[in-house]
Amino acid sequence: GNVYVVSNYNGEWAVLDSEDKEIVPFGKYNWIDGFDHELARVKVRNRYTGKSKWGIIDMHGNEVLPPEYDEIWKFLGKGRSDTRVVQDGVSQQFDLNDHSLCGFRRTRKYYDDPGWREEDVYSSYCDAIEGNCYDLDCDYDDPEMIAMYWNTH
Repeated sequence: GNVYVVSNYNGEWAVLDSEDKEIVPFGKYNWIDGFDHELARVKVRNRYTGKSKWGIIDMHGNEVLPPEYDEIWKFLGKGRSDTRVVQDGVSQQFDLNDHSLCGFRRTRKYYDDPGWREEDVYSSYCDAIEGNCYDLDCDYDDPEMIAMYWNTH
């Protein structure tokens, strides 16, 4: 059924079902994003250090990714099937459909190089390099991301 992300006057967040029953109780997370792919980002802030950690929950309140990530890129309303997560400086791709994680590194195609050249540099999902765009796709046989050349503009 339908679930709703709500906050109260104290700034506490919760997830309720259509009968107003708590799926995620108020105050468990410091912030809850809306649901997309039946998943929502959640944030927990350490009240002593002020540092936040991110996680992902499903519509039943289960933690698909525990709140131990430094970053989880917004996917709500983006029309994506994956998002980027960062933990201790290491970036990975999280698949919003099968909930798998895989690491990635950037590959780059040069105009004078007929093949692909891999660099040990993390990149974002689409990176303009020398006028080209690269879209990342996960190769599950190799636990790293590979960049697929997709546009010459």
